[in-house]
Amino acid sequence: MVIIMDKKNEKNKIKLTELVKLHG
Repeated sequence: MVIIMDKKNEKNKIKLTELVKLHG
């Protein structure tokens, strides 16, 4: 369960960084 949450958080972080790159 913890591993799944970590993977979800990682994906969200990647999405956030991609959004920042697009808007930056």
